[in-house]
Amino acid sequence: MSRSENSTIDQRSALKTFDEIEYIKYAQTFIDIYNTITFPACPCSSRKDNGYVILSLNSTRLRLHACSDDGQLEVNQIADFDWSTIGRFCIDEQNFIFEYKRSTMKVAKPVKLQTLFAQFMLDCFECIVKELQINNNNNTNQSNEE
Repeated sequence: MSRSENSTIDQRSALKTFDEIEYIKYAQTFIDIYNTITFPACPCSSRKDNGYVILSLNSTRLRLHACSDDGQLEVNQIADFDWSTIGRFCIDEQNFIFEYKRSTMKVAKPVKLQTLFAQFMLDCFECIVKELQINNNNNTNQSNEE
């Protein structure tokens, strides 16, 4: 057996000792990748000459990572958005559009992604926003009870 195969077996053995709750808590420590959905490269209106980006999102952030049209990531070309900055989002033909507004901006800026995955992107945005609203409501209710 190779060293990497042994490592994988060791990790699996260790995970078997976790109960389900412990495992979920452990997985959530990898916050940058836990429950992250990543879409294929697509043209983006906010890049020069409609350059390409890879959209990835999870419950903590939305990320646009600049890339070539074949998906090769560009170094230090990452835009992260907190969900609190995301406003409206919708589909327009085969485009997924979202607006964001940072505290330093007077007006929200739209970002248009030209993709065949527009509907799936919309579904993901709706699910994440709904979950964040539920979590906020639960946190507010717990604070009021104390």
